[in-house]
Amino acid sequence: MLFIRDPRFASALVIIGVSAFAISRGVDLAGFAVAEMSADEATVATRLAPWSNVRGVATLARRHVLTEARDDALDAKARLAATADLLALAPLDGNAWAALAALRFASGAPAEKGSSALAMSDLTAPNEGWLMATRAILAVPLWRVLPPDSRRAAVNDLVGGWSEVSDVQRTALRVSLRLQSSRAREEIRAALLLAGEETAPIAETLGLGAPPDAAPAASTGAAGQTMVPPASATGDARQAPGPRDERSVP
Repeated sequence: MLFIRDPRFASALVIIGVSAFAISRGVDLAGFAVAEMSADEATVATRLAPWSNVRGVATLARRHVLTEARDDALDAKARLAATADLLALAPLDGNAWAALAALRFASGAPAEKGSSALAMSDLTAPNEGWLMATRAILAVPLWRVLPPDSRRAAVNDLVGGWSEVSDVQRTALRVSLRLQSSRAREEIRAALLLAGEETAPIAETLGLGAPPDAAPAASTGAAGQTMVPPASATGDARQAPGPRDERSVP
């Protein structure tokens, strides 16, 4: 016969309590798994909404809603709020910080808010190649509005994540850089080249291989005469005058 003060009685209560807790968590996980499997991109937001505050699966539920929901299932405001809610539970999720930065820039929020989210993404996941590529693709076209620290981080992400940038994304980056001012293009080029000699192919691929408006300097011939570069090098349609033909003078 067990008495209340018997250590075996206390041990039995502890085991029963732990087992009940494990069973309840198992039930939650099973229910979440069923809801996840039955949801598609059109219904994932509504099917997983009841699980967004359940301990143990809340982070998974909120992340699935953000990554799998169709664009028309969540408007920009709802997606922004859902991302902030996810970060409240998972503040070390670098991908969620990058998504928050993209949403803030797209919604017209102040640039410093988008930049701060980018900085948090860089702080929480500084060396993940695919995420560095994601941040670079987002940040480089926004060079003009970024503060100096964010510009340095964008160049670092571009170099570190270059192998993860697809050909389509490289083309999109090159096109977006063509729309930048000549000053911004030269700043990006200089920042890339300062990062090391290995960045020269990156600059070349992005159309930043040579400074804009660069023209070859005039050289001096053997007789001390100035040699004018040909029109194809300078972009000027005028040609250098040749030797004067005395026979053409009337």
